[in-house]
Amino acid sequence: MVALTVIAPDGHRVPLLARVGSKLSEALGTSVNPELAGAAPVLSPKHGHEAHVRVAHTMPLPELDADEARQLQLLAEGLHPDSRLASTIVLTPDWSGAVVSLAALQPYKSL
Repeated sequence: MVALTVIAPDGHRVPLLARVGSKLSEALGTSVNPELAGAAPVLSPKHGHEAHVRVAHTMPLPELDADEARQLQLLAEGLHPDSRLASTIVLTPDWSGAVVSLAALQPYKSL
């Protein structure tokens, strides 16, 4: 299991326990905490849960490829260099103790 801390939009910290190998979006979307689950809605049956997160600088982040960057621009608001879509983060034991912040997700702004 991976133990993370999620910073909610109002600034309070919420612990999240997730399976190794799961996507962060799945862990958020299936959380028993309604605030976390609500931050990662199902955008489509094919793609499942999604969330815009900002990852603490202590975690190494891979560079975004062109497709990931385009999706992030379409779905998220207030982008930063540490912004990622939660579906692109696969949780490994290295993520234990990591801190992620929930950021604005605008799934319908491109319609």
